[in-house]
Amino acid sequence: FACSPDKKSLVKCDTDGWKVVRSCLGPDACSASGHRVSCDDSVQPPDAACEKEGAAACSTDGKAILECKGGKFTKSRACPGACKIAGSLISCE
Repeated sequence: FACSPDKKSLVKCDTDGWKVVRSCLGPDACSASGHRVSCDDSVQPPDAACEKEGAAACSTDGKAILECKGGKFTKSRACPGACKIAGSLISCE
């Protein structure tokens, strides 16, 4: 695993080359230190692929909370102000 050059994706090397595993669009983007690679996936576009059922993210436009359902992020709640990320907590302002 590694970060893409623009730090917006987590990528994995396989037999066909580098493949995007997931977007890292949160404030901490993608970072690598030693053998550890971290991906801030707290911001995602609607319909983006996801793995953990029930996981939450802010939409890329900041106007909704998304929830992972059936392998895709779907709109769970509109945010009248903006979607807020505080550590692992996703909420509306």
